[in-house]
Amino acid sequence: MYPKTKTSIRLRQAVLAAFLAGVNAGVYAQPEALPANLKDVFDAAWARQPESQALLMRRDAVQAQRRAAAAWTPEPPALEISNKTDRLTRNDGARELEAGIAIPLWLPGERSNSGALADAQTAAVESRVEAARLRLAATVREAWWNWERTRIDADIARGQLDNARRIATDVARRAKAGDLAQADQHQADGAVAAAEAAVAQAEAGATTAQQQLKALTGSVALAAPTGTSPAEVEPTSSDMPIHPALNELQDRAAVAERTAALAAKQSRANPELTLSTTRLSWRGPAPNGIRMPTVMAWS
Repeated sequence: MYPKTKTSIRLRQAVLAAFLAGVNAGVYAQPEALPANLKDVFDAAWARQPESQALLMRRDAVQAQRRAAAAWTPEPPALEISNKTDRLTRNDGARELEAGIAIPLWLPGERSNSGALADAQTAAVESRVEAARLRLAATVREAWWNWERTRIDADIARGQLDNARRIATDVARRAKAGDLAQADQHQADGAVAAAEAAVAQAEAGATTAQQQLKALTGSVALAAPTGTSPAEVEPTSSDMPIHPALNELQDRAAVAERTAALAAKQSRANPELTLSTTRLSWRGPAPNGIRMPTVMAWS
């Protein structure tokens, strides 16, 4: 075997380092944009909420109820067809064919109350979404600023560790020269150990806060914001409408009142207007000049 030269060893080390760098770049690459501000984090968290995912279906449901309340009839008309013969009795060839259509009718006041209930449910859906967004905003804001605080605490702890290490290095140099006692060096080493423990605790707190924030946004990675985070805008008294939580309760109460009013109007089944016609046939000519009657019934 040939002895390995320094050039070949360095070449292999360079190739191995390039390969590991490429693997790490592929592993840690993030295809999506990393949320670096509070709004991006809130949008990512809101997309995972049940209220956000079911919002379109809830809106479609209330729109369908609104269209049903605006229809001319409470239910679609029904087609009725019947056929009778005397095949089992006399078998004279007599046949009776009856065809009709039954049209349901609104009860007095039922249509207007149905429309009012649909309007109340539409407002309740929107106020429910706004209240859910407000509750989520409070949770996200608390988790976000907790992460900010723990990151700052970790940076401070690392700075204190650097200072403690520099002091310990200087104390060790002076103790070796005989300017300081060995007890001073032990005290400086103890301060370094305490600073290292504080760094570990602060970094653990920052990791925990980051994981809590990730739990709200799902698998989306978080990027530490650069510089100082912008302060939130304080709302003025003139820009404060009704609180979304209070608005949600008021809309729920309105839905309950409209439901009770509609139930009071629906005290019985809807009446029906039936239009039907009957056709009679025999093997021979129809006796006594019987014609097809048209019947209108109200039930």
